[in-house]
Amino acid sequence: MGKRWQLTWQNNQPCGQTEADFVASLGLHPVAALLLANRKIRQLDEIERFLEPSWELGIHDPQLFSHMPQVVERIFKALEAGEKITVHGDYDADGVTGSAVMISTLKEISQLLGERNQKELSIVESYIPHRDKEGYGLNPATIDQLHENGTALLITVDCGIASVAEVAKARALGMDVIVVDHHQFGDELPDALCIHPRLPGENYPFKDLAAVGVAWKVACALLTEARKRGLPIPEGHEKWLLDLVAIATITDMVPLLGENRVLETFGLKVLNKTRRAGLQALAKISSYKDSKLDATSVAFGLGPRINAAGRMDHASLALRLMLAETPEQAEELAAQLEEQNRERQKVMAHMMEEAETQLAAASVSPLLAFWSEAWPPALVGLVAGRFLDRTGKPCIAIGRHGGRWVGSGRSTSPFDITAALRKAGEG
Repeated sequence: MGKRWQLTWQNNQPCGQTEADFVASLGLHPVAALLLANRKIRQLDEIERFLEPSWELGIHDPQLFSHMPQVVERIFKALEAGEKITVHGDYDADGVTGSAVMISTLKEISQLLGERNQKELSIVESYIPHRDKEGYGLNPATIDQLHENGTALLITVDCGIASVAEVAKARALGMDVIVVDHHQFGDELPDALCIHPRLPGENYPFKDLAAVGVAWKVACALLTEARKRGLPIPEGHEKWLLDLVAIATITDMVPLLGENRVLETFGLKVLNKTRRAGLQALAKISSYKDSKLDATSVAFGLGPRINAAGRMDHASLALRLMLAETPEQAEELAAQLEEQNRERQKVMAHMMEEAETQLAAASVSPLLAFWSEAWPPALVGLVAGRFLDRTGKPCIAIGRHGGRWVGSGRSTSPFDITAALRKAGEG
């Protein structure tokens, strides 16, 4: 059974109109009008901005982020001084594309500064943890390794906002830290310059950016500053990064409303004429070379392949593909990524068969749970998601790794599965 859709006209009618009057005023199919209204898009100007996203009206100034001036100043200080900068990303498509946005921007500005000033360039390196061996986010061992390698400025992308102890360790070792993130945070924030739309007191008006969108905001501010400093960067150059932004804005399941809607719309236009050898090779191997790329092809074609690297081995493969400089290099990396994705599909098929067997033997329950010692934890979330889509019931899937059971849950909006797990406490 497919995903359950509930189409209900809400009681609070827009502008005091009746349902029929409102639908007629839009010139839309009644179901389309109903979907918009139930998403609280009811005023005519709101509907127009949703259906025809405006760059001028929908994109906000990155300088509205409270720490953006200090972030730009610290990064240019590192670039001017030739310091080593490490971009520490996450292993999913959001972390990979966000890291690619940051790294490509830093390298481009560094190259231009080096040519103008005849100075040694900054070394810009990347670090993505291994999903199974290291887990999500910063960890103390990584901080030690980066310190030994001479990192002076650490920039986290899609992680870091909850890594209070790890950032403190980096600071104690002499590193400055910039956190570029969108995840939940605790009562204490890290001792870092933080670019995060949901921080307490943050002025940035749009709160639902994916991490790649936050990274793009930093890139925009850096490119603007570079132009102010006389570097030959054309106006609008930052739009060529939107191919990467579109991918994770779609795959990370952030609301495609407001600024995200604008980023997705214009990002797909850039993606279809991308200059990036890696994305060209990825589209080709995904059988989209001669097709128009849209949200569906990103969500079910490009995105899963990027994510496959982190699920099956190491996400650095996907990052290297995003940053590939030649078609030959890109085609080789894309072929490796495709092989990993096919292996992911085989393993997933076997896991789904086992889950089906468990489901057939289980009693009727409002919540589904599946488990196997042989299941890789990197894939259990996909199992949970598929059964949620099929049944409409909250689902947990659990695998075993390193002597520990590791699970992932997916749920419908009326039931907060995370809150339920917190309430259950330790077993």
